[in-house]
Amino acid sequence: MDPRLFADQTRNTSYGLPNLGSLQTPYLQSLMNEEMFLMKYFELRHFLDPRVIKKFNMWCAQTSRHISTCRCARPELQPYYDIEPIGIIHRRCSFWSKRYDNEIWVALILCDPPTKDVFVKEKGQNLERCLGIEDPSSLSSSPSSKFPEKEKIDTKPYAGGYLDFIKHPNFGLNVPEGSPRTSMLEDICFYWSKHRTKFERDPGPATAAKILEKLVASKYMQLINFVNAHIGNLDCRLSRRFNANLQSRWSEEQWSDIRIWTRRCSEYIEDVEDIMTRLRIPFPTYSNPQGIVSNWTTCHEDFQYIHHHLNNLKSRAEGLSNSMTGIRGVAGTERSINMNEQYLPGSTSFGVYLAVSVSLIIIVFLVAFLIGLGYGDDGKWKFKTLHQSISVFRATVSGRNSNGAEDLERVENKEPRGVRW
Repeated sequence: MDPRLFADQTRNTSYGLPNLGSLQTPYLQSLMNEEMFLMKYFELRHFLDPRVIKKFNMWCAQTSRHISTCRCARPELQPYYDIEPIGIIHRRCSFWSKRYDNEIWVALILCDPPTKDVFVKEKGQNLERCLGIEDPSSLSSSPSSKFPEKEKIDTKPYAGGYLDFIKHPNFGLNVPEGSPRTSMLEDICFYWSKHRTKFERDPGPATAAKILEKLVASKYMQLINFVNAHIGNLDCRLSRRFNANLQSRWSEEQWSDIRIWTRRCSEYIEDVEDIMTRLRIPFPTYSNPQGIVSNWTTCHEDFQYIHHHLNNLKSRAEGLSNSMTGIRGVAGTERSINMNEQYLPGSTSFGVYLAVSVSLIIIVFLVAFLIGLGYGDDGKWKFKTLHQSISVFRATVSGRNSNGAEDLERVENKEPRGVRW
């Protein structure tokens, strides 16, 4: 058995990049085979106690995998919670099989356990060392750093979980039993015990692999629906002017959310492309207008559709990012030409605005007048000309208009008599 099977499943970080836990060094295409593959996916879980979610990032205490959240978008929860009580948990599953003859075969599936405890990093706590992913060469943290405490959580599948992927005949009122949707292991056991013969008459390792692939594809379909709803909500906020408060904090929050979904869509696309590469699924432009698949047991068109739809969501998010840039420019212009409401006529601080504005107007005109006194007949500004002009102006203001020329002559001859400063 190839040791990469266990190394890839347990890995939760890249070399020297602890904040990018979902990435890993890819293998050469020539080293991949259908008997062993890894699939990265995302599971949506609804937190029964939203108070546990204190920050946008958490980590599963059982697997050390990242749990991402998003800003609360539901009006009924916004007065109470800033973060949506939905967690996007990073997951992995691995498959290995070997057939000895037509009757004897063995298969091994590795999957993540359910999340029962989480770590939430606070300031001054060493999360990397607690999760076992700290770079030994890093000296950024001291041995005395505190470890974040485990917090127990209770979750349930978001919106009831993924949809059943088995193609049932017309069952009428006899609704078939569904999977438990509590963990990947229990779901695999359910489909293997209940529906393995619907894939092949003689189930083998290929049947076990198809069940695993269908489960992962179904979870991606639920993720697409979740991301599509949030991007649509952001699009609605930007398109409805009467709902938008063009303040700097609001615009920064919307821009941050849009950038987060753009980055996450890129991450989802990379993971789906990795799955398609390992399963030898081609990357053509998805085109199935009738939605008819000849063989429902295969996953080729499932992952092609997922890849196509995620690219569309990323394009929508990038378009919203460009729109948000324009809205922030409009908001900045509006703030620069509009005064605050407390300084409007009739408000309590209007007197302050009036006093400051009148004083500034007087100062501006006075400075412009003094600068103008320094220009002579030759059009050049000189301090000597400014001095002479001020002297004549003061003499004129003091009522000695008849002696103005005489005073100017004395100033030019550097005779201070007749000019009082």
